[in-house]
Amino acid sequence: MTQTFATLIHLAPKLEVEELTKVRKQLVALLGKEFALRSDEDKNSINPFIAENIDYIKPDDGHVVYRMR
Repeated sequence: MTQTFATLIHLAPKLEVEELTKVRKQLVALLGKEFALRSDEDKNSINPFIAENIDYIKPDDGHVVYRMR
């Protein structure tokens, strides 16, 4: 459960979904600001699949991006 909570806290500001933002606020109130800070900074505390795929850089217009699966 800790990893799931940390993942939700980490994702909420990146995805900008209103419901997730509310969930984040509730989890921070329940688990504390220290837990939220660790979740935001330490990718080892969140789901490894999400940690690998959540951070992205928006390509410039006309830039071609290839992704291997």
